[in-house]
Order: sequence, then C-alpha cells, then structure tokens
Amino acid sequence: MAYLRLGNLVGAIGHVPESILDVGYGSGVFLKAAAEIIRDVNGYDVPPAYPIDDSRIKVQDSMFSRYYECVCFFDSLEHFHDIYEIRKLKTNYIYISLPWCHYEENKDDKQFMQWKHRKPSEHLWHFGKKSLESFMKEIGFEYICHSNIEDAIRKPERNEANILTALFRRR
Repeated sequence: MAYLRLGNLVGAIGHVPESILDVGYGSGVFLKAAAEIIRDVNGYDVPPAYPIDDSRIKVQDSMFSRYYECVCFFDSLEHFHDIYEIRKLKTNYIYISLPWCHYEENKDDKQFMQWKHRKPSEHLWHFGKKSLESFMKEIGFEYICHSNIEDAIRKPERNEANILTALFRRR
C-alpha cells in the first residue's frame, strides 16, 4: 500500500517532492517507502507518537512548525475535531486518502447508517468527491485529481468506490 500511495502521489504531482509530512503516520510504513526517494521525510502523529527506528525520518512535534512541499493524510483527516485547522499548514500540496462517502450522490439514509466506515465516535467527517473538493476550496486549495486506486487492495463491499484519494494544490 505504501508504494501504491507513493507512486500515485509522485505521478499526480508530476515530480518527486523535496519534502513530505505524513500526518497520522501509524507504523511509519509510508514514511519508510518515501525515504527511499524523498530527501526530507517527516511524520506527525498525536502524542505519544509511535517511534520510528529510521534515521532518514524525522518525527515532528507539530504539523504547523515548518514548510513541507506535500502534506499527506492517509485515513487521518476524518478523525480531526477541528478540521479547519489544516488551513494553517505551510505546504503547496495536500494529498488525502479517506473512506469515500456516497451519501451526497445517493441520499440513502439507511445505507449511510449501515456504512462500514460510519464510526460516529471515530470518523467525525465524511466526504465524497464533491464535498471534499468544496471543503478544500474553502480553505484555499484547488483540486488537481482524484482516484480510488487503493480499492485495488482495500476492496469495496458494493459496486461503489471504497477509498477516495485526492490531491490539492494551494491557490
């Protein structure tokens, strides 16, 4: 999954970013893959952060303290209490992967209530393509592209995309 995400990111941006921050990095697998081709690799997680035994990777105490060419949110943005705080990031690109909520397309309350990614105490925000694009525009980022590339590994239950992956650039 880490290499799938990394390849998709580099392809979407069109070059290897100089610096990257992974917010909510978990076990650090993506950071380790990124460190193979990116010079300045950083992770931020809610304290206490998971230790990473790799000298190429820096664990940061804040996601707002410095500039990163790209900031990644893999299955983490939907957990933010104050999602609007990401507008303070010093970055050119934001790369997001999260559960693809189809409610805005099908307006099916029953399906939404039974949706496997609906976790009321955990997933505080739900996005489809249009709502994610609208939110990011509101905080100053323009839509570049999206995909459901992670569905190759994280299979959907129905005949709908499961994971929404999108890239945005600061306007």
